[in-house]
Amino acid sequence: FPVTIDNAKIYFLLLKPRGIKLFLPIKISTSKVRSIKMKNRLFTWLLLVLPFFTFAQYSGSIVINWSPTKTINFGDYSLRIPTFDSNAFQFDPLTKSILYSSPLQETSTDGSVTIHNITYENISAEELGDVSLSNLPSTLNEKINISTSRDFSRFFLTFSPIIKDNFGIKKVISVSYTIVPNCYRDWE
Repeated sequence: FPVTIDNAKIYFLLLKPRGIKLFLPIKISTSKVRSIKMKNRLFTWLLLVLPFFTFAQYSGSIVINWSPTKTINFGDYSLRIPTFDSNAFQFDPLTKSILYSSPLQETSTDGSVTIHNITYENISAEELGDVSLSNLPSTLNEKINISTSRDFSRFFLTFSPIIKDNFGIKKVISVSYTIVPNCYRDWE
């Protein structure tokens, strides 16, 4: 019931079954009025403070659009590797491995990342090109990397977009991710 306080009287709004409104004045002591005011203050304070204790999670999804195998020149030698159309493409010519490393929009501290809803597609040896089979992981090996330059930190979600499992070699088509900041990691 809505409650209004006026000169130590409280008026309760009662609704009759036919929708007729009826106001009943009830005399109440000053200490009861103070108690009600204190409860209202406590309730307001909780509403203001509660959002700071909610669990912050960042989530998103990534779609990788693969391109046909391309030849990339490194000085005197060249390698054929599968690529995808993104600024997140990273290739290490020494280990002959591919990484997906995308900047995150969130400005949170480092935390744990969980990748789910992974969509794979088989990749043939011809499409794989010169990528080293021995350096392909069996899982995505997802992690958050932090790059700091001139007192500005940037966060990157990094994972291996090509994996090797018991059923062959697969490339990632799409993933969804969730990032939980460090301060909430122990509460899960």
